[in-house]
Amino acid sequence: MPRPCVAGSLITASIVLVLGPTGCGLFDGHVTTDDEGFESDLGDSSSGPGGDASSGSTTATSSDGGEEGDCTDPCPAVGASACQGGGVATCVDKGDGCPLWSAPVACGDEEVCDAGACVIETSKRFGEAITYAVPEGGTASGGFARPDGVPEALGDDFWSLLDIDGDHRLDLVVTARAVSKQGYEWWPRTMGYPNAPYWEVYRGESDGFASKPIAWPVPSEGRSESGLVTLEGQPKIEGDAFWSLRDLDGDGRPDLVLTGRAHANGLDWIERGIGYPNTPYWEVYRNEGDGFAAVPSTWSVPSGGPIDRGYYVAD
Repeated sequence: MPRPCVAGSLITASIVLVLGPTGCGLFDGHVTTDDEGFESDLGDSSSGPGGDASSGSTTATSSDGGEEGDCTDPCPAVGASACQGGGVATCVDKGDGCPLWSAPVACGDEEVCDAGACVIETSKRFGEAITYAVPEGGTASGGFARPDGVPEALGDDFWSLLDIDGDHRLDLVVTARAVSKQGYEWWPRTMGYPNAPYWEVYRGESDGFASKPIAWPVPSEGRSESGLVTLEGQPKIEGDAFWSLRDLDGDGRPDLVLTGRAHANGLDWIERGIGYPNTPYWEVYRNEGDGFAAVPSTWSVPSGGPIDRGYYVAD
């Protein structure tokens, strides 16, 4: 016999289910419970009599079509960044409680992604600055303010940077000091010239130049009144030399090379290679690692170069 259709309530040990009035064709069944929850014995509310029983459960979908709570690849924290495909992806929250990586933003032409940020490639940028110690000297007003310099006052230095000892580190080389002023120029002189001339060499070290220089012996050559006042020079008066530093013997250390001299030419002088034109040669003072040799080697050169002059300079 059919059960009457009434409004009522079904009470279990822990659940109260309120049933409203229904049509018999729409709801006809009973609800029981077991130890794990409800067990339905309900008629199909959509298919009509004889239809399949519903499972009684539904799945909510999020606004983007995925299942709500389906967070398969969450990122660690909103605002975090990571390298993806040559660009930078950012962790964002679209409001569904599931932070995900955004599409990567590509880095620039000369940039790479490193630790979640676009940076200039290491080979195309400077490293971090370090403090490199320099000694006292140079000019009284500014010290060794440039890689090479000339005096600004009496007693100031002439200096240059050069790997003079061949250890692949630049050394600070003081070649002369200002001893007087002639016109607008300070007149230099190599230390110890003319009896025992030398340069002062502050060797390059890993974190700066040595605090004290070594005396680097040089020959009594160059200019007759001042010596070898610079790394490279030319005559002031007749008899002075042309000189420069060149590693002629290929041992990794620059040698002192005298290539020519000033010769009388009426009221003036003319430059000419040593021994030109019959037996031209250069005078080479070999670098010995702590100074130049006291006696030069004869370095043969061909009978060429400018007419009446020969190869009087190294360049």
